[in-house]
Amino acid sequence: MRSRRVGRIRGVALACLAAGLVASGATGAAAVTVVDFDALAPFGDVALAPLPGVAASSALVLDEAGVVDLLGFPATGTWATSGDQGLLNSLAATITLSFDAPVRDVSLDVLGLPVGDGTFHGVRLRAWLGGALAFETLSDPTLLGDSGLHEQALAIPEKVVDRVELAPFLVETGCQEACELPGEATSFWLDTLVFSAVPEPGAGALLAAAALLRGLGPRGGRR
Repeated sequence: MRSRRVGRIRGVALACLAAGLVASGATGAAAVTVVDFDALAPFGDVALAPLPGVAASSALVLDEAGVVDLLGFPATGTWATSGDQGLLNSLAATITLSFDAPVRDVSLDVLGLPVGDGTFHGVRLRAWLGGALAFETLSDPTLLGDSGLHEQALAIPEKVVDRVELAPFLVETGCQEACELPGEATSFWLDTLVFSAVPEPGAGALLAAAALLRGLGPRGGRR
């Protein structure tokens, strides 16, 4: 009786395994996408450029030489975290990244520009899934990098999202927390966006079936 029951369970598990393989395309681990903006033409609008798996709102594509010419900062070799290009929020205060499909393991690098009093703009990151806010964080403007400016890697841990918005902020006298400055353009630089595709639903069936088959396999030590 038990052997027939185990046989039926094994048959169901094999069917789930086959269905999972078909639905997932047997692709294995989720694909990781890195967007470094280095293939784009400097001084263009990133919103007009095709990017893999994501669309960006208007922001200025700029290389480090362009930073020197446009802003006067000694940026060569210190601003970009890969290649020599990134995005400057000069065409709008915020930069919004809209993914083609839900993603996870999102990370990106930001650099905050200085304010007249020697402090630095921070960057507020908000991430959504559908219309619901899934994650929010603020960069720490006291963290400085080799550029001498505020630099920080921001990440969205253990969340599935489909949209990310980056906006500048300053901590001002009288504010209980970070004061948003939605009109403050040319206040931060964005570089090296990384994200992973969310596995297809069939991948869950594949993993569950595989685990079930392992549990039904022969065991030593008992006859």
